Amino acid sequence: VLLIEQDPHSPHLYWHNTESIFKNKSLFDIGSAEGLIALEHIDDLKHVYLFECEDMWVEALRETFKPFSDKTTIVEKYVSDVTNSDDNTITINDFTKQYNVVPDYIKMDIEGFEEKALEGGKETLKNNNIHLAVCLYHTPDAEKNITTFLKELNYNCEISEGCIINDEIPPYFRPGVVRAHK
Repeated sequence: VLLIEQDPHSPHLYWHNTESIFKNKSLFDIGSAEGLIALEHIDDLKHVYLFECEDMWVEALRETFKPFSDKTTIVEKYVSDVTNSDDNTITINDFTKQYNVVPDYIKMDIEGFEEKALEGGKETLKNNNIHLAVCLYHTPDAEKNITTFLKELNYNCEISEGCIINDEIPPYFRPGVVRAHK
């Protein structure tokens, strides 16, 4: 079931034609869960930063990526619009400065907190050409708010085809992912 999310016809597909796009690139997998995207491309990636705070996922990530410890970093922090040790949050801006790294790719699926995380990465996104895949279906206004935000930073946005059903708050049919780059 998890693999079908990355089927070429899925509205949850992060990127098309991934066979070579990650070659010697770095990835911020924000909301990595089981880390399938990173694992699928680990041989090509230069480095992957797995942002995950859920204990069940962190334990699994440690075991899964143990053979690749030289090119993986598990970051047990929530990505948000503020860095606060009491809340265990960090911004993309602060992380990139602290570790002197700018990702080539960011995948973001953080259950409705995508807008806050992007706001906390505004400087990094503005000053770099980062390829993004950001989930849109968690909140009703995410498509409008996120694409507007990215376009103001001169990113070109492409919305995935199809819809994901969210039966909590209208609209019930929402686009899956925005892919963006400059």
